[in-house]
Amino acid sequence: STDRTGNIILDHCETNPSIKLVRLGSNCGSHVACRAGLEHCSGDVAIFLTADLQEGPDLVPRVIEKWREGAEVVCSIAQSRDRGSLLSNAAAWLYYYLVGRFDRLKHLEDRRAIPRLLSRKAIHHYCQYAPRNHNMTVWLLQQRFPLGYVSYTPLARKHGSSKWTLRKRIQLAVNTFLDITPAFLTGWLFLGMAMVLLGLLAMVGSGLHALLTSRLANAHLAFGISGVVALSTGLILMAMGLLGTYLWRIYDELRNGPEYTVQRLANIASCLTPDQPPVRPG
Repeated sequence: STDRTGNIILDHCETNPSIKLVRLGSNCGSHVACRAGLEHCSGDVAIFLTADLQEGPDLVPRVIEKWREGAEVVCSIAQSRDRGSLLSNAAAWLYYYLVGRFDRLKHLEDRRAIPRLLSRKAIHHYCQYAPRNHNMTVWLLQQRFPLGYVSYTPLARKHGSSKWTLRKRIQLAVNTFLDITPAFLTGWLFLGMAMVLLGLLAMVGSGLHALLTSRLANAHLAFGISGVVALSTGLILMAMGLLGTYLWRIYDELRNGPEYTVQRLANIASCLTPDQPPVRPG
């Protein structure tokens, strides 16, 4: 941050040991900053609030109440949003619509849900398995932790302007879709299959027409050549799709993501999760 936020917090840390500060060497983005905070926190839960306080401190007791009711991840849903440009609102709608279409996220009550509270179990799971380049919100929601929801009305920003630029939004969208689906790679496979089918149909159609009419015209040659080109192009695209599928599997294996998430154990002593979830105060 370019303001004095870090210095002010540091001054309070000297007088109040309950206040903690993790100051990064550079502006790495909100998701990296949140991960740094999660890796250094020691409480039963972690709560995210933006520095501009558009959520408001009154959101804290509400998300804690949902956690006490049994939710491992508590999400906030904004009831209204700042009126941006038509293009910005259309892009936001398209993003949330596409994200909500994936099977791993169809359990959400609202596609605009954003995690605000993580339990100790969710924190441990995230710090251990989350990849480097990812959308923190989408990654947490697709782990199928028990969810809680609270709605709120965003407050007006009192100072400054949003640093959420178009470049950052595009980068977030790219990280989101590359992380949750291999469609960008396997799509070439299906495109290649379609091209091969069209090429074969063109070649067969041209040959049959030439045989039935007992003559070979220039149109037949052109149509047949187009079929050969489509066939060869389709084979190349299919090869790219197969390579993309293998690359996705290698990437999925290297990032060491969890294959499943355990919500509860009964009469089983687990040796895989040494951190027991905290006792929720009544």
